Amino acid sequence: SGILCSLTDIEIDNLVLFSLTNISHFRIMHNNGERVKYISKMSASLRALRNTFIKDASASASAALSIPETEVERPFKIVVIGGTGAGKSTLLNALIGEAVLLPTNCMRACTSTIVELSYLTEACVGETYVATIEYLSPEEWAAQLDAMCRTIALARKTFLEQCRINKTEDDKKENNWLIAGTPASDAVVRLRSVYGHSMEESIMTADAITLHCHPRVLKVLSCQKIQLAAASAPELSLKLTKEIDPENQSINGTHWPLIKRVSIQGPWATLMGGLHLIDAPGLHDDNMARADVVRCFLREADAILLVSTIKRAANDKTTKDLMPLEFRRGLLSSGRLGQLAFVATQTDELVPSEIRRNLHLANSTSPIECAVARNTYTKHRLTEDFFRGVEMGLLPINREGGGAFGSFQFPVF
Repeated sequence: SGILCSLTDIEIDNLVLFSLTNISHFRIMHNNGERVKYISKMSASLRALRNTFIKDASASASAALSIPETEVERPFKIVVIGGTGAGKSTLLNALIGEAVLLPTNCMRACTSTIVELSYLTEACVGETYVATIEYLSPEEWAAQLDAMCRTIALARKTFLEQCRINKTEDDKKENNWLIAGTPASDAVVRLRSVYGHSMEESIMTADAITLHCHPRVLKVLSCQKIQLAAASAPELSLKLTKEIDPENQSINGTHWPLIKRVSIQGPWATLMGGLHLIDAPGLHDDNMARADVVRCFLREADAILLVSTIKRAANDKTTKDLMPLEFRRGLLSSGRLGQLAFVATQTDELVPSEIRRNLHLANSTSPIECAVARNTYTKHRLTEDFFRGVEMGLLPINREGGGAFGSFQFPVF
């Protein structure tokens, strides 16, 4: 690994060329273009392996053994899902060994965009990280824009009719119909994010025709996909920031609400064997296209990690909605229980006095003992909730009587 890490890009190209000239399969290639393509592919693969060893030599040495001899037809997909602030991004950063993968000032994009992480199998010269941003199609955005404008128009109409019936003198220009938390308010917030305050009048009057013709948005949607490459994670973060959250966004609007998904490949030993990590927003995303993609990922997932902070893990609506009774029955009846696990984050954040009071612990209980007690309680509650309502015949054989926990515990980390 030391020799590999010391090789420059030119030395890798020369090494590959020298090695291939002694292979009969390469010598019998009559098409020169085919030879060049083969050399380029082998050099890119070796560069990717070198970059991975440079990042984490010890992890890469063992992970390299898991690289399949033939190309993986279908990656093993783990979908990580949870609500805003659940700590998904921090968890994923820890799994792949990055301090910060996405720019911190792209928080909205990180929490509302599907991000798929995978190993970069072929690295071009100077490219250690590659990101592909996929935007909504013009047709998808047009359908969503029309729906949001109808929602806004209906809210305005309903408000004005109510004012007429009640004979109130509310000033129409005050936008008193705009009530926070309603579908109309959510639509306005999203349209402001896309078009900026320079299009405020068109947004508030639900002028779909004018919004449809906005040149900047049309230009962004026409791109469909944009690829960014970088030699380091900070460099990629900077490029993502410029693309997703450009300057003067409050006036001119930003791009993140128009993004369907972001795919990022890097030198991550954890993912060398064909594993893909998918950071997904909740199914309550107001972006219909993204929500549909999330559902598709969940159907195709080989495993699912439900993530929530330990403070709200036992009562997290986002994760509970993903585990309806029929879903839990299906996992148990098909023997796929191990494909679902729960991750409770922020376990290092605790207020001992609060835990002692909530769990009825003695005042002498130490902070460490408080943390352990809270962890145990959370595991117990989540396991109990998971098996609630499930018929005895479907329960694991080590759950005697269907009511006692026995030796089996729902996977909680």
